[in-house]
Amino acid sequence: MEELALWDSSTATVFPATTPLAPRDEREVKVLHCHDMSGNYIEDKHINGSDVFHVYNFRHWQYIDIFIYFGHERVMIPPPGWINTAHQNGVKVLGTFITEWGPGESENLELINGREGNKYFYADKLIEIARVYKFDGWFFNFESKFPDEETTLKLVDFLSYFRQKIHVEIEGSISLWYDSILQDGQLKWQNELNSKNEIFFGCSDGFFMNYQWNEEKLQNSVNLAGSRKSEVYAGIDIFGRNTFGGGGYDTCKALDVICSESKRCSVGLFAPAWTFEVHAKDDRLLFDKHEEKYWEGQNFVDILAEDKQKWNFSGKLGKSGFSRVNPQDSYNGRSSKAVCTSFTWSERFKVLDLVKLGFSVSELDSSPPIIVSEWYAGNPPNTEDFYRMDVKLLDKHQKELLSWSSGELRTSASWKQISKKIVGYPAGVRYILFQDAGKDAEGWGGHFGAKIDAPSILVYKSQKFASISEYIAPRFPKMELPFRTSFNTGIGKKYCKEGQLVSSSSWNNIGHQEILPSTLNNIISGGRGHVELDYDNAYNGGSSLIFFPGRSGYETPNFSEFRLFETGICVPPSVGNLRASFSVLFGEENSTSLSLKLVWSNGTQHILRAERRVKEKKEEGGEEKKYEEGREDKGRKVVHPRKSKQEGSWTTFSFLFTPPPSPSSIVFIDAVVSSFASPFAPAINLGQIRIEEQRVKEGKESSELQRENMETKYSLSWNTASVERGEEVADVTLEWKDEEGHARYNIWNSEKTELLGVAFTKQFVIRALNFSQVREYLFFVQPVSYTRKQRFVAIVVKQQ
Repeated sequence: MEELALWDSSTATVFPATTPLAPRDEREVKVLHCHDMSGNYIEDKHINGSDVFHVYNFRHWQYIDIFIYFGHERVMIPPPGWINTAHQNGVKVLGTFITEWGPGESENLELINGREGNKYFYADKLIEIARVYKFDGWFFNFESKFPDEETTLKLVDFLSYFRQKIHVEIEGSISLWYDSILQDGQLKWQNELNSKNEIFFGCSDGFFMNYQWNEEKLQNSVNLAGSRKSEVYAGIDIFGRNTFGGGGYDTCKALDVICSESKRCSVGLFAPAWTFEVHAKDDRLLFDKHEEKYWEGQNFVDILAEDKQKWNFSGKLGKSGFSRVNPQDSYNGRSSKAVCTSFTWSERFKVLDLVKLGFSVSELDSSPPIIVSEWYAGNPPNTEDFYRMDVKLLDKHQKELLSWSSGELRTSASWKQISKKIVGYPAGVRYILFQDAGKDAEGWGGHFGAKIDAPSILVYKSQKFASISEYIAPRFPKMELPFRTSFNTGIGKKYCKEGQLVSSSSWNNIGHQEILPSTLNNIISGGRGHVELDYDNAYNGGSSLIFFPGRSGYETPNFSEFRLFETGICVPPSVGNLRASFSVLFGEENSTSLSLKLVWSNGTQHILRAERRVKEKKEEGGEEKKYEEGREDKGRKVVHPRKSKQEGSWTTFSFLFTPPPSPSSIVFIDAVVSSFASPFAPAINLGQIRIEEQRVKEGKESSELQRENMETKYSLSWNTASVERGEEVADVTLEWKDEEGHARYNIWNSEKTELLGVAFTKQFVIRALNFSQVREYLFFVQPVSYTRKQRFVAIVVKQQ
């Protein structure tokens, strides 16, 4: 409380969010996401991210309305990255004020009595913090009792003042109450809205009901709330701690009741990071799959996990070729199933019966996507051991229909994950044969060969899982031109800029997440294709979309049309022509193609085709290629690229076309993927989409050093331990002022060859610079602009 009392916006280090709340349509049944993950302030405490790749980066914003940054510090201020990304998607963000148990009782009294003769002193402070950091209100969670009803009525007065004032100070703000304190001051969770706690509902904008409600208590709450029933949030603890329905993948049992016609109040999801913490804390592939299952119903079964057979062993040594690895040496430091191999190829295999594992014949003949993965590493002293994985799809007689092999791979000291997605395979698959193997580089006796851990075979189910999307209709922000996305989720194994690798270091920054597809694998026509997030290839940032065509023949192509965005992009009447571009990464063969379909509100469709076989006219002295103009084709406007440009391994196609007569808006953006190759058609990546008015000119980078409108400074924080060792190591904080107020800044090294990071505030921290021998460092700050000439601003850091 003392820290809160002393907080002053004029002296505090303030780096607020920069993205305003995007407008979007309201829904009757609202959803709040109460983010409680290990107390929070983990990697996101670094306001411009950190060097950890695998973190919880929520991306299903279309299903929630409020994001609460929760934790157990007294005052939880949401980091700017979370605010920016939530606002970009039209989601409001609340901070948390919490008191707990005995120590919180005196702080409750301090809160309502105030300071300096102002009983609303702390209410004013909290409102000022929300206004300065640009979030949308507060969640009040009192888990410390008040002494009596008289004192509690002072709390009601405090909340009434707070609610009235924050609505004046911050448009659309929210004051949310948690079901804990009663009117007489007792700490006693009611698991419903009733006469003992309704006084707090009356002075708040919403009531977050505790998780142990039942149908009767929920109905009582709805009846008492009356016309405000949508402001009652029925709590569901996703970890299942005495929650109605059991939480987890049984969340739908609670949603069945909450969303029923007689109830239809709102939903409070507590700790949805359950998908990360329980199922996929160490595995990015599994995390993405569990998130898609929980939110979108993309169902799958890990058949290796479900199968109860023992491993079969082959090779010269048989079973003795394998030995258990200590858990601390496994891929995640705690697995008990890791094994290491011996001096000759140590092989093991399983034949998995898909029908016995719950798949119907018709389901299997639809060729559901299969994702095979495993972790492998070398064993010291020489960690360059050997590893191999083989997968065969077998028919009912266990005859081979299709096979894939990783080939012989060399390991290293670091654990690596290998994965293979198999789609579009022939009908008739009934079994999968999975085999892995490893051997030692030294050829020593004993077990010094490759280590193997966490094999997985995910097979998709045709029937969707009962997920959030079955009960909650998605809502998307209302967008305007320009529309831009590079499918960047806010994490990466590396960082790319316009198709070029600029940093090979892993990173995360939730504030760098862009507008993402409304849903993945929403195939509205065509065949059996599949789309995933790809963290190995990126155009901008750390990820792209990778499309796997379905089964086809050489004479009849297979195609799948994926609905990527439900946009509602309004195009003003003043717009003459539109300019669009998208970037693709072709497979090894010229057999897979990708087009974008823009569907307009009046029914018009523009098909933007990225064709490699179009007649080309190369400009002299340049890499750009120009193509023929667009034409009408069976009522659809097929637009061929005006030019293409090679950017690293990526090809960017540019288009120019005229929108339909106003009023008009782009309601859908679809990707159409087709291929002639069989059975393993090459995948194709989509790296970015841009749609803008033709008159917008993209800024070109300049190497000139310009300082106008940019004041810079830096500060050093010395590492005490290093100084005691006779070294001079310090963390350097770069700061700048920018009158133009750009939303994003790139930070470069002295040669401008390596991107050190991206800042969404006017501050960036560079850690552990060694001044023992180098006394001076040069860095560049680059404000990112799409409409003007870009510049680099130099900051010289000297040892002090």
